[in-house]
Amino acid sequence: MLNHTSYLKQVVPTTERKKTVNKAVRRLRKMLKDGEIEFDAIAFMGMSGALVAPTIAARLDKEIIMVRKGGVDPPTHSKHEVEGNHHSDTPIKYVVVDDIIFSGNTMKYMLNAIGPEHKCVGHYLYRHSMYYACPEDSAKWGKNLSPV
Repeated sequence: MLNHTSYLKQVVPTTERKKTVNKAVRRLRKMLKDGEIEFDAIAFMGMSGALVAPTIAARLDKEIIMVRKGGVDPPTHSKHEVEGNHHSDTPIKYVVVDDIIFSGNTMKYMLNAIGPEHKCVGHYLYRHSMYYACPEDSAKWGKNLSPV
């Protein structure tokens, strides 16, 4: 029998993954339509993000930004820490899709890896169907954020 850890319960079973993606697409599509946010790409890191973020991005007609975890052993086959399909010198705006915010360390890592020339406009947490605007000061990522 194959198992999964509890934090993957919303993305491993097919029916749950579909529900998770549908909720995210509805929420982000509404925010786009209402002019609350504007973005070019969905960014993610790790296995849970890889299971849902590309589908969310495809359904919203957005690009993806994949951030690889540093110091992974065995090392990945790619030499790139960040990969995506953005071929312009124009900075991009992106929304991070993740399961939870705990310490804020994952978010800080992603912001640093993607680079300051691009702008994080928000963080969609699929575990609770919540959206947070990105604070201007990345040191403020963590438990004290208020959802939008």
